[in-house]
Amino acid sequence: MAYTDFTLADLNRQFGMTNQIGPLFGPVDPVSPTAFLRESLARGQRLRLRNEKIKSEAIVYPVLTDVLDRQTGYFTLFSGENLPALRERGLTGECDFLITKDTLGYEPDMPIVSVVEAKRNDFEAGVPQCAAQLVGANLFNSALGHPVATLYGCVTTADQWLFMRLADNHLTIDNQKYPLSNLETLLGVFDYILHEYRRQSDDDESLTLAEERPNYQALWLGRTV
Repeated sequence: MAYTDFTLADLNRQFGMTNQIGPLFGPVDPVSPTAFLRESLARGQRLRLRNEKIKSEAIVYPVLTDVLDRQTGYFTLFSGENLPALRERGLTGECDFLITKDTLGYEPDMPIVSVVEAKRNDFEAGVPQCAAQLVGANLFNSALGHPVATLYGCVTTADQWLFMRLADNHLTIDNQKYPLSNLETLLGVFDYILHEYRRQSDDDESLTLAEERPNYQALWLGRTV
């Protein structure tokens, strides 16, 4: 068994993950694509996009690298990597794309966004595969000692992009898809997700620093005289 074999019902039975369809994002600030991205997509759309491989190379990869270029090295992208979260229970397999925090490691070690290419334009198969990867990423991060409270996923046909969010073992699947033709909004959604993670990460680091800082008042009050 692997990520591709799961259904949403399997994930509920085996891992207790619940799910619902609902709005994920309010109004997002549109982000203007770079001239390089516009040129890359224009070239890609002139090709015969007959299978997932060419769609990945011509459309999906340029969009994701443009998103990450705005984040000044905070994140990085892995493609075609195995994510062995819990092999004995089927949470293993190749991930089309993983956006991770850039820890300068050779392998992905803090995945926060999984992007799945919908095979044969089939969102019905892509959604549970992406959900399984998020459950796997959640267990993977926790096992390495750096749990991430909220993980996002995206299933794409290159023309349409559908987002989902896993938090507290509950999956919310967005009730709308974002078309590539509305590129500014699509980039804005990715920008919102990554900024949310950065805010969450900064808050966690501030809390850790506060916990580690000596309480000099308490030390003084407890001093023997």
